[in-house]
Amino acid sequence: MRKTSVLLAQDNRVNQEVGRTMMEALGCRVDVASNGHEVLSSVASGIYDVIVMDCRMPDMDGLEAARLIRGREKVEGGQRTAIIGVAGAFSDSERSRCLDAGMDDCLVKPFHIRELSEMMARWLGRFIWV
Repeated sequence: MRKTSVLLAQDNRVNQEVGRTMMEALGCRVDVASNGHEVLSSVASGIYDVIVMDCRMPDMDGLEAARLIRGREKVEGGQRTAIIGVAGAFSDSERSRCLDAGMDDCLVKPFHIRELSEMMARWLGRFIWV
Protein backbone atom coordinates (compact mmCIF):
# COMPACT_ATOMS: atom_id res chain seq x y z
CA MET A 1 0.00 0.00 0.00
CA ARG A 2 1.31 3.44 -0.99
CA LYS A 3 1.90 5.97 1.79
CA THR A 4 -0.19 9.12 1.76
CA SER A 5 1.89 11.96 0.35
CA VAL A 6 1.61 15.25 2.24
CA LEU A 7 3.10 18.67 1.61
CA LEU A 8 3.36 20.56 4.90
CA ALA A 9 3.65 24.31 4.26
CA GLN A 10 4.77 26.04 7.43
CA ASP A 11 7.34 28.79 8.00
CA ASN A 12 7.98 28.09 11.71
CA ARG A 13 10.64 25.38 12.22
CA VAL A 14 9.14 24.09 15.49
CA ASN A 15 5.71 23.79 13.84
CA GLN A 16 7.37 22.04 10.88
CA GLU A 17 8.86 19.39 13.17
CA VAL A 18 5.65 18.94 15.18
CA GLY A 19 3.56 18.66 12.01
CA ARG A 20 6.00 16.29 10.31
CA THR A 21 6.12 14.07 13.41
CA MET A 22 2.32 13.88 13.60
CA MET A 23 1.91 13.12 9.92
CA GLU A 24 4.64 10.49 9.91
CA ALA A 25 2.98 8.89 12.95
CA LEU A 26 -0.16 8.66 10.78
CA GLY A 27 1.88 6.79 8.16
CA CYS A 28 2.36 9.68 5.73
CA ARG A 29 5.34 10.63 3.59
CA VAL A 30 5.95 14.33 4.29
CA ASP A 31 7.71 17.08 2.37
CA VAL A 32 8.06 20.55 3.93
CA ALA A 33 7.85 23.99 2.33
CA SER A 34 8.55 27.24 4.20
CA ASN A 35 6.58 29.70 2.03
CA GLY A 36 4.18 29.87 -0.88
CA HIS A 37 6.94 29.98 -3.50
CA GLU A 38 8.36 26.70 -2.17
CA VAL A 39 4.84 25.24 -2.16
CA LEU A 40 4.40 26.03 -5.86
CA SER A 41 7.81 24.58 -6.68
CA SER A 42 7.05 21.41 -4.72
CA VAL A 43 3.62 20.99 -6.33
CA ALA A 44 5.15 21.45 -9.79
CA SER A 45 7.69 18.69 -9.18
CA GLY A 46 5.65 16.24 -7.10
CA ILE A 47 2.23 14.75 -6.58
CA TYR A 48 0.59 15.19 -3.19
CA ASP A 49 -2.59 13.70 -1.79
CA VAL A 50 -3.05 16.65 0.55
CA ILE A 51 -1.42 19.99 1.31
CA VAL A 52 -1.57 21.20 4.91
CA MET A 53 -0.77 24.90 4.57
CA ASP A 54 -0.27 27.74 7.01
CA CYS A 55 -2.41 30.65 5.84
CA ARG A 56 0.08 33.28 7.05
CA MET A 57 3.57 32.66 5.65
CA PRO A 58 6.17 35.22 4.52
CA ASP A 59 6.86 36.09 0.87
CA MET A 60 3.71 34.38 -0.41
CA ASP A 61 0.98 33.39 2.03
CA GLY A 62 -1.10 30.25 1.89
CA LEU A 63 -4.11 32.01 0.39
CA GLU A 64 -2.17 33.20 -2.67
CA ALA A 65 -0.48 29.80 -3.03
CA ALA A 66 -3.89 28.07 -2.91
CA ARG A 67 -5.28 30.41 -5.61
CA LEU A 68 -2.30 29.69 -7.86
CA ILE A 69 -2.52 25.92 -7.28
CA ARG A 70 -6.23 25.93 -8.17
CA GLY A 71 -5.51 28.01 -11.28
CA ARG A 72 -2.79 25.56 -12.34
CA GLU A 73 -5.14 22.61 -11.77
CA LYS A 74 -7.78 24.22 -14.03
CA VAL A 75 -5.27 24.76 -16.82
CA GLU A 76 -3.48 21.41 -16.54
CA GLY A 77 -6.48 19.29 -15.55
CA GLY A 78 -5.95 16.09 -13.60
CA GLN A 79 -6.50 15.36 -9.95
CA ARG A 80 -7.55 18.10 -7.53
CA THR A 81 -5.29 18.15 -4.47
CA ALA A 82 -6.96 18.63 -1.09
CA ILE A 83 -5.73 21.79 0.67
CA ILE A 84 -6.23 22.22 4.41
CA GLY A 85 -5.55 25.75 5.67
CA VAL A 86 -3.99 26.15 9.10
CA ALA A 87 -3.99 29.26 11.32
CA GLY A 88 -4.01 30.25 14.97
CA ALA A 89 -7.69 31.24 14.72
CA PHE A 90 -10.40 31.56 12.09
CA SER A 91 -13.17 34.12 12.22
CA ASP A 92 -16.08 33.49 9.88
CA SER A 93 -14.67 36.02 7.40
CA GLU A 94 -11.17 34.48 7.54
CA ARG A 95 -12.60 31.02 6.98
CA SER A 96 -14.57 32.35 4.00
CA ARG A 97 -11.41 33.95 2.56
CA CYS A 98 -9.59 30.60 2.83
CA LEU A 99 -12.39 28.71 1.14
CA ASP A 100 -12.72 31.41 -1.55
CA ALA A 101 -8.96 31.07 -2.22
CA GLY A 102 -9.50 27.38 -2.99
CA MET A 103 -8.74 25.72 0.33
CA ASP A 104 -11.03 22.81 1.16
CA ASP A 105 -11.09 23.15 4.94
CA CYS A 106 -9.47 24.93 7.88
CA LEU A 107 -7.72 23.61 10.97
CA VAL A 108 -6.98 25.78 14.02
CA LYS A 109 -3.55 25.37 15.62
CA PRO A 110 -2.46 24.07 17.92
CA PHE A 111 -4.26 20.92 16.89
CA HIS A 112 -4.05 17.36 18.17
CA ILE A 113 -3.10 14.37 16.05
CA ARG A 114 -6.68 13.08 16.28
CA GLU A 115 -8.04 16.31 14.74
CA LEU A 116 -5.44 16.14 11.97
CA SER A 117 -6.20 12.47 11.33
CA GLU A 118 -9.96 13.05 11.12
CA MET A 119 -9.60 16.00 8.76
CA MET A 120 -7.13 14.20 6.50
CA ALA A 121 -9.39 11.12 6.38
CA ARG A 122 -12.35 13.31 5.41
CA TRP A 123 -10.50 14.81 2.44
CA LEU A 124 -8.49 11.78 1.42
CA GLY A 125 -11.73 9.84 1.14
CA ARG A 126 -12.79 12.31 -1.51
CA PHE A 127 -9.43 12.91 -3.19
CA ILE A 128 -7.66 9.57 -2.76
CA TRP A 129 -5.27 8.56 -5.56
CA VAL A 130 -5.96 5.19 -7.16
